[in-house]
Amino acid sequence: MRRASKSFPKKGVATLEPFTPLPRPAPSQQSAQLTGITDVRLVSRPLGRFRPSIKSIITPKHQLVLEEKDLRDFVVQTVDEAAWKAALAVAAQYSMNIDPVGAHYAGAGVQAYNGKSRYVREGGTVALEGSEAAHIGVGTIHVASGVAQSVWFARSVKHLGVSDRSECPTLHDLMSMQIAHDGMTVLVPAFVNRAFGKQEPKLIRELGAAMLNTKCIDPDQLERHMVFESSKAMELLADRWPELMAKRLDELMRPGSKSSQVIQSAKDPANLWCSDGTEKSLLEFLNAELETPEYQESVERIAVEIRPRARQLAECAEAAREEFSDLVTDDRV
Repeated sequence: MRRASKSFPKKGVATLEPFTPLPRPAPSQQSAQLTGITDVRLVSRPLGRFRPSIKSIITPKHQLVLEEKDLRDFVVQTVDEAAWKAALAVAAQYSMNIDPVGAHYAGAGVQAYNGKSRYVREGGTVALEGSEAAHIGVGTIHVASGVAQSVWFARSVKHLGVSDRSECPTLHDLMSMQIAHDGMTVLVPAFVNRAFGKQEPKLIRELGAAMLNTKCIDPDQLERHMVFESSKAMELLADRWPELMAKRLDELMRPGSKSSQVIQSAKDPANLWCSDGTEKSLLEFLNAELETPEYQESVERIAVEIRPRARQLAECAEAAREEFSDLVTDDRV
């Protein structure tokens, strides 16, 4: 007989207009973090008829970074997402009792939507016009075959013949959360996305190098490992990303530098305008913002949340593991 499950609570999803950091939820309010999936096809494509409750994970409008002051919040939210993704990947591996050998970081494997941008020539300069979808949280954790782990997780459950959430509610909720966090996306001016993108490959490599693929055998080890992986990912992004931006700025400001910087088109609407429209000014602004006490306090709040978050995820992953075990031993399999 199947044991009662500990499903994630169903809370409302915050709508962010204009872009602000996600509210800092108490450990019992993780579903507030499901903001970011705005395209139903993203969820339905890998899952077929069995899919997360769409109403619980969509937001009605795209989010948009509108002003310079929003950029620090975007960085903070990206740091927080790094911690979330690391923990959810470990929880998913445990719930399906799989060996994580081969799991690795790669580019964005799941994304909610796309912006619309183009290069335009303005005088003697080539500039970027429009907006693009920036992936919140650097990179995506993939399985050895190269598929995003969240998508592989969802397809695996679907292939077991599950047709209704009631058959495995906790497994379903855990799967929904991982897809939602992997697809977390925000619209930003195209030149901001390209400027940030210059640091992303190095960050992905360093996140991958720091990743410790460990198969956890019980909830206590799972909780400790989630805290370990989340803390590493958070600290790496919180410290290393500003360092890489400062290094890029030094490169652009070096006399005689031949590095070309990303330029924003003067045709962009005023509400998309950042800095003076140059990568150099954007990085100068961000370097100053990321040295403020407010940024450090935000990172410290994320660090405080990691352990209670891991504790609840460990409980849910254990319940999901029991549900998955029931599925694979069912007569239909």
